[in-house]
Amino acid sequence: TLYTNNEYRSITILETPKLSSVSQPWAACRHNSTEIHLNGMIPNTTFTVYYKITGNTPATTTATSDATGKAVFNLTIGLEDHGKTLTVNSLSYTSLGKTCTQTLSTNNSTTLSVWRFDGFTWTGRVSNDWHNSANWCRGTSDETLPTAETDVYIPAADSTQFSPVISASNAVVKNITIGNAGVLSFAGESKTLEVKGNWTNHGTFNPHMGKVLLNGTNQQKIQGAVVTAFYQLEISNNAGVIADKDLSILKLLTLTSDNVKTSTELVTANRGALHTGTNILTMADTAHTEGVSDVTGIVRRMNIQRASHQYTFGSRHTLLTFAASGTYPTEIKAYITIGSAPAWKTNAILREYHFIQTGGSNCYATIRTSYKDSELNSVAENRLEQWTQFSAEGTPEGGYEWGRSNASSINNWVEITNINIGLFPTEKGSTGS
Repeated sequence: TLYTNNEYRSITILETPKLSSVSQPWAACRHNSTEIHLNGMIPNTTFTVYYKITGNTPATTTATSDATGKAVFNLTIGLEDHGKTLTVNSLSYTSLGKTCTQTLSTNNSTTLSVWRFDGFTWTGRVSNDWHNSANWCRGTSDETLPTAETDVYIPAADSTQFSPVISASNAVVKNITIGNAGVLSFAGESKTLEVKGNWTNHGTFNPHMGKVLLNGTNQQKIQGAVVTAFYQLEISNNAGVIADKDLSILKLLTLTSDNVKTSTELVTANRGALHTGTNILTMADTAHTEGVSDVTGIVRRMNIQRASHQYTFGSRHTLLTFAASGTYPTEIKAYITIGSAPAWKTNAILREYHFIQTGGSNCYATIRTSYKDSELNSVAENRLEQWTQFSAEGTPEGGYEWGRSNASSINNWVEITNINIGLFPTEKGSTGS
């Protein structure tokens, strides 16, 4: 039989749903949902997503892909979900009245992360603005922004959309930790970050023109794996601050609170408001010290280049001022102790300075050293003068008397002039030249 008629039918072929990866780019907050990103999907399509979290009941949601094939859906998870696996088991979509479903077995899971820090954790979900509450996970706190009673954690920059910047107004925290690869910055006009507890830096701090104010009531610490460079640092804590890590000052160190007694039985303070111990405080060329107290431990100056400039060493009244002569040292360290007389001269005041230099030659300076009235140790203040210990054979027992060129009993300092710093020792305990 010969048939001559033709019949046509339309055939619709739907593309099979696909998925190249699942991720949770940023950890979840206790008070916010988290984003789950689906990549490598059919572009510009709305999908039903069938997923399951380990130990939980299977669930569904919808997600619409963009022109690049990326889709996002929001998910609320709790602390109990931290470390669990979210698996997308299948995807489906409907087109022209037909539904196409695909079961997935590869590249379809991610490990969930929930911030477990009880204080405030920076997420940077919206912007870099420290003062935007949407940028914070607030842990168990009822506050919307960090306060003097809340700890703060800044995580790695690649785990947040933005890193925090303090620019619009001042900020305050209890303890603050800049985590590994975390970044905290100041910007714009000079602003202040008040820290009531410890400063811990394992990442990057960009001080710009900002000030960090350590003004707790208990002893505070500057610590962490990374040396912090402060533009301005102010110490205002009667219990003192301990530097458990090297640090540096770029512009100004202000010592508002007094020196510290570590025991009520002591006659006078035996630690500065800032105590570095065996760690080193490095002062930048233009940095200086103000305030009423001292740094004890080690203060360093490097690359000294300016004549007639007053280089402070741990106190506003402990100064070296160089004349325009010779080769200046590439480094000077001052080892500063208070609270006891030197063992080599027990009738001296209760304070000692060790100055160590590197690279100086025929360079002359005025040396001014400060003291406290409580350190006089029965020495008449109007008879104060500078002495230096010499340990070389043949030098006088009890040190060498330099006398003094000038003094101030009001501001508590004594100075000597025209001293060849190039003859100073190059290591602690040495006699120099």
